[in-house]
Amino acid sequence: DEEALQILSVESEASVLEEEDKVALGTSELEVVEELEVVAAVASSDLVVEAVPAESSPSEDKAVSSEAESVPEPSKETNAKIAPLAPLPEEIPYLLIGAGTASFAAFRAIKARDPTAKILIIGDEERLPYMRPPLSKELWFISDETAKRELKFKQWNGKERSLYYEPQAFYTPVDKLEEQKNGGISVATGRRVVRLDTEKQVAYLSDGAEIKYGKCLLATGGSPKTLPVLSNLPAAVEEKVTRFRKVEDFHNLDKVLQSSKSVTIFGGGFLGSELACALGQRSKLGLLEVNQAYQEAGNMAKVLPEYLSEWTTEKVKSEGVNVLPNSRIKGVKMTEGGRLEVELSGSKLETDHVVVADRKSVV
Repeated sequence: DEEALQILSVESEASVLEEEDKVALGTSELEVVEELEVVAAVASSDLVVEAVPAESSPSEDKAVSSEAESVPEPSKETNAKIAPLAPLPEEIPYLLIGAGTASFAAFRAIKARDPTAKILIIGDEERLPYMRPPLSKELWFISDETAKRELKFKQWNGKERSLYYEPQAFYTPVDKLEEQKNGGISVATGRRVVRLDTEKQVAYLSDGAEIKYGKCLLATGGSPKTLPVLSNLPAAVEEKVTRFRKVEDFHNLDKVLQSSKSVTIFGGGFLGSELACALGQRSKLGLLEVNQAYQEAGNMAKVLPEYLSEWTTEKVKSEGVNVLPNSRIKGVKMTEGGRLEVELSGSKLETDHVVVADRKSVV
């Protein structure tokens, strides 16, 4: 029971690296793979997320279509977005593809072994490396709108911290990396590697750039699943569907739920269960109906033994969530009243918004 309680705790893994973050290049003994060549470090499920304090970084499905309108630009989010990139280095000793937790842990380990290493991280989001787990947990308990906008949250010990592992000032500007005698870590945001030539040791980017590398870590993470029944939806329905994964999805969903009476979450894994429990607080206050539907017999049934899955399901229910196990999605359509009618195997329900909270791996 204690094991399952730790899994669902909203006071979770974001604090694990708290002390390490204070000295990001600490000399503690860290395990390093001697030959990083091209190593797949894909976080294919939220089980990996719980082992490390944040999620993978990735290839994204599109977010809610109203994203640009619904998310105000953070005015004080100093470490969120960085200026347009200068040309990338032609050659780099260490190339980390993916700007998530795996790359964050990797550059710390590399620096511990090679203090003068020059490391380039490439990520397709316009953000510096950040933790993903708080997006489905701690941030939903923040009432201060400014803190929420700046992506700051309180850990289990009451200390406030940023969602970002390190501020922008920690990283070396990309155009300064090659000239740094003591090495450095640069982040190229908004870039996507589309091909690797492992014999020539060259990475090819979608914008035509090429980077020769000495060693490469492939840590692209995962993206939300696109269920077949949710493909090619009418625009009006698509606007009421969130494929939950990144910061923008959190901001969008938070705004949407302020005027919603019901939300239905598809997915019974870590992400779906965490998000359902976090939103369950609003259900307990009578502010929001929270449904969680999934095809398994219980919450996290794919990763937990049956008795723990059963316990976890009861725990989720106690948080104010209407749990719908053994449910397959047959269809989603708009009602005359502007709500969504979700047809499940054996039942139907009306809801204001649908959240897809399940993932597929991306390599």
